[in-house]
Amino acid sequence: MSDCCVSDILFRVERSGRRRIQGSEMGTLEMEKGFEAGDESDRIGLLPDCILHHILSYLPTKESVATCVLSKRWRYLWTSVPTVDFDDSILYSSRLDLWYQINVESFMNFVEKVLLQRDATNMNRFRLSCRVCFNASHINEWIVAAMKHNIQELILCLFVEEPFVLPGCVFDSKMLTVMKLEMNCTLQLPPRISFPFLRKLQLCLVTFPNDTMMQSLFSGCPSLEELAVLDCEWVNLKSISITIPSLKILIIDDLPFCSVDDLRGCDIRIDARNLIFFKYSGYLSNVINVFDLSSSALALIHIPNLCGTQLKIACRTLKLFRGLKNVSSLRISSGTIEGIVCHQDMDFTVNLTPKCNLGRLRKIDYRNFDGTQIEIWFLRFLLKNAVALEKMRLFWSKKSFLDPKSREEIVNQLQSDPRGSENCALIFA
Repeated sequence: MSDCCVSDILFRVERSGRRRIQGSEMGTLEMEKGFEAGDESDRIGLLPDCILHHILSYLPTKESVATCVLSKRWRYLWTSVPTVDFDDSILYSSRLDLWYQINVESFMNFVEKVLLQRDATNMNRFRLSCRVCFNASHINEWIVAAMKHNIQELILCLFVEEPFVLPGCVFDSKMLTVMKLEMNCTLQLPPRISFPFLRKLQLCLVTFPNDTMMQSLFSGCPSLEELAVLDCEWVNLKSISITIPSLKILIIDDLPFCSVDDLRGCDIRIDARNLIFFKYSGYLSNVINVFDLSSSALALIHIPNLCGTQLKIACRTLKLFRGLKNVSSLRISSGTIEGIVCHQDMDFTVNLTPKCNLGRLRKIDYRNFDGTQIEIWFLRFLLKNAVALEKMRLFWSKKSFLDPKSREEIVNQLQSDPRGSENCALIFA
C-alpha cells in the first residue's frame, strides 16, 4: 500500500474518530450505535485486518486505541497493531500544575492497560520515551511485557535522575533487528549479551561502564551493519575494539565536548573491512585508529579547531587520516584543516606526505570555504599530491566576507595551480 493511500485512509479514520469519540482515556469513551448507512468510513472497516493494522501503525498509540469506539469491527483491532509508541513529552509543559501529576498517573495507567489488554501477536516496533522518575520498577515491567511479544525494533528514550538498570531480557534477544538506547546514565550490562540478528544499534547519551562490558556488547552483535554512538561518555574506557566484519555504517559523534583540558580518552580500534560509510564529529578526545577500510568507503570528518589543544588534536587527526588512506571519497570540515595546519610547531607537509597515501583519493568535498591562506595552502597541497583525483568541490561559506573580486582571484589562482591529476575538475559552489 502506498504512503498516499495510507495518508488518505488515516485522514478518514481520524475524521470519523473525531465525530464519534468523546473523552480522552480508554474506558471513558462513548460509542455511537454504528456507522450511518453509506458512510465512507464503513468501507474502510471492510478491509482485511492486516491492512487495518498497517494503517493504525501510523497513528500514535493513544489514537490507535481510541478507534475501538468506532464500531464492533474496530473494537479489538488496536490490540494487534504491530507498532506501539508511548511518549510522555506532552506532560512537560505543565509540570508545576496539579494537572501534571494527574496526567502522570493517567499516562502510567494507560501504558499498563494497553500492555495488559494486548493479544499474543508479535510487535514489530516498541518505543518508550519517558522519565524514569515516574517509577523505575514499573518501567522495567513495561519493557519486560513488551519483550515477550518478540519485538523486532526496540527504541528506549529514558531520562533518569539516579542509576537505572534495564532488564536483562533487553540484551538477550533472538528477534531484535534494531535497537536504539537513549539514557543519560551509565549503561549497566548483564553478563550475557546476545543479539544474533541485530542489524542496527544506536547508543545516545549513555556513559560506557568499562572495557570488558563494552567489548562484550560489540562481540554480541555478529550481524551488526549500522552502529551509531552519539554524545556518549567514554571516560571509563581505556581501550576498545570495534571489530565487526558485517559492519557497513559507523557514526561517532562526540559533540558537545565537556572538557578541552582532558584529552586522555580511550584508544578506539576500528577494524571493519566492509565499512562503506564512516562519519566522525568531535574533538578527538579519544584516539581513533582505523584499519582495513574499504576502498569504496565514504568518510566524513568534522573536528572543530580548539585553541590550546591544537598540537595534540592535530597529531590525532593525522593518525585518523592515515587510516583513511584507501577511501575514494573524503569530506572534511574547514575547522579540521585549520586545526592541523595552523599550529606553528608542526610541519604539516612532513607529517602527512610520506604516511598518508593520497594516490587513491578520487573525490573531495570542501564545505564552509572562507578563502583563508591556510585553506588555500591545503587545497593546493591536495591538488598537487592527489594523483588520482577526479573532482574537487568547494562550497563557499555563507559567513565569508570576501567580495566577488577576491573570490574570483582565489578561483583563478587555484584553477591555474599545477595538479597531480590532469583529469581533476575543480568546482566552486
